[in-house]
Amino acid sequence: MIDKNVRTVGFYTLEKKRAWWRKVTLPKPGFDVITLTCVALLLIHFVIEMKGGALYWRPLYLSLGLSHEGIMAGKVWQLFSYALLHGNWPHVLANVLMLWLIGGRVQAIIGQKKLALTLLAGVFLGGVFHLMADLMTGPEGWRLLVGASGAVIALLLLLTSLSPDSKMFPIPVSSRNLGLGVMMASLLLALMRPSMGVPGLSQAGLWISSLGFESMLSQVAHACHFGGGVAGLLMARVVYGRKVTLEYLQKQRRKREGN
Repeated sequence: MIDKNVRTVGFYTLEKKRAWWRKVTLPKPGFDVITLTCVALLLIHFVIEMKGGALYWRPLYLSLGLSHEGIMAGKVWQLFSYALLHGNWPHVLANVLMLWLIGGRVQAIIGQKKLALTLLAGVFLGGVFHLMADLMTGPEGWRLLVGASGAVIALLLLLTSLSPDSKMFPIPVSSRNLGLGVMMASLLLALMRPSMGVPGLSQAGLWISSLGFESMLSQVAHACHFGGGVAGLLMARVVYGRKVTLEYLQKQRRKREGN
């Protein structure tokens, strides 16, 4: 088979630069975890919008969305159910697109069972870190959390851990640096909420708010993103299993030899 992207000039073989759209690998939809998850999220939000939107369904959001009040009232299911709801169409479309693009690639590597476990871990730890961050602000800073972004970031950090030296188009950095950047940015932005009172960072948050970007701190659940990233890193250890080192091999050899 002749590769049209490669041509030979004298003794040299040159590879033509591929168009940007050829660098994007799109997973094919099927009867699998990632496709069913994306379809379910879209259908849920479609029904909500057709029947009056989030304001009309406020009791549902208060019951399924994650909040301190709900957890203290014994609604522990909120630690997972909040991921089923979204605030608006841009919110759900962004999460579904990232779930499909990243999740489809991860699913091909680790299989559906570990993918499903990653989604659940990302949602759970994302919710836990959100609650922890809100505790630092006091009741006046508590916010209702909805959205599947914790699961999205979990998949992203798992993927960057599985292939740390690769690059993800169109970002011209290694996956390792991309994952590190996402975690650092999420943590710093979470701590920049002025209501947290973190020295230096809260002042930076006030400055960002004065520039007209207050919604970037108050309406984006950065702590949830960080928690999802932690889940992705932990799942990478599950996928890799025990790290094989020289010390570990020597210990196993001594064990076998009875020393």
